[in-house]
Amino acid sequence: MCNFADAMDIRSVYEDGVSDNEAKYVRLDYLSYIELDGTPDARNIYYNYGATGGTSDVLNRLDNLATSGTGQGARGPERAHRGVAGSPSD
Repeated sequence: MCNFADAMDIRSVYEDGVSDNEAKYVRLDYLSYIELDGTPDARNIYYNYGATGGTSDVLNRLDNLATSGTGQGARGPERAHRGVAGSPSD
């Protein structure tokens, strides 16, 4: 039985890497988990691709998952698959 009070809305946000009016790539920027119980807070999981111009960025290779866009709570891709980024279960 589904308890709709615990339901969540998951939204994916993409970035397009526009340069000189041309999209260079479209890649996942972050996922937003929003509770549908009326609480205003959401949890975001950011997909970081490394330093601008670096190898990971140029290859669109995931560098880490994090709980902030600046890399706070970052987990490398080899550890992030074990649980939600920033979770103490790793």
